[in-house]
Amino acid sequence: MKPQDLTAKLALLSTTHFCDASPNVKIFDSDLRCISENVRMIGKALTVQTDGDLLPIMQAIELAEPGDVLVISSGGVKTALAGEILSTAAMRKGVKGVVLDGYCRDVEAIRNFALPFYAKGSYPAAGAKLRLGQLNVPIMCSNVSVYPEDIIFGDDSGLIAMSADEMDKILPIATEIKAREIKALDKLQQGMTLSDIFNLREHTENLRQEKPSALRWLE
Repeated sequence: MKPQDLTAKLALLSTTHFCDASPNVKIFDSDLRCISENVRMIGKALTVQTDGDLLPIMQAIELAEPGDVLVISSGGVKTALAGEILSTAAMRKGVKGVVLDGYCRDVEAIRNFALPFYAKGSYPAAGAKLRLGQLNVPIMCSNVSVYPEDIIFGDDSGLIAMSADEMDKILPIATEIKAREIKALDKLQQGMTLSDIFNLREHTENLRQEKPSALRWLE
């Protein structure tokens, strides 16, 4: 799938819609925050296992294609594994974002880049450049298992990963959830209540009586 096609598919949706649509969506820990002002990010994972070294990230940028998102397992080091130079190089290759379960530096530059850059925080000293690491292998990043070419989606609500097949399967459900939300907000603006939108009273009573129940939309 071309990067522009993937972006178009998800253009009107949020990470929340996918999380509501399926329990199989993988959610990155909230300790990752977007360093840059531009938060929204959609692309395919180019995975990097660094073992705490910058060299594999440099190799990944050389390998990257337009539409890739660099997803980097830091190896638990606290030194910075990317900064202004690597971010600039990534942008020049058409990379759509960076997810690093570690630390970056040159925050004053990254903050103003169009490149979404998710990291735990900043640290002024750079890491080593001595180990090769591994590219395009399954990795653990921020307690999420990420596979090469997984779809990575980030916005103001959070950061998620899913396989392309999973995305195609749940995209219609996520789209329907979005449509229902629009209708619900319109009803609230018209003066209706939550009980006009959900089976709130029925669900509450069922729970009081210890009956099986689920909150659902009313048509």
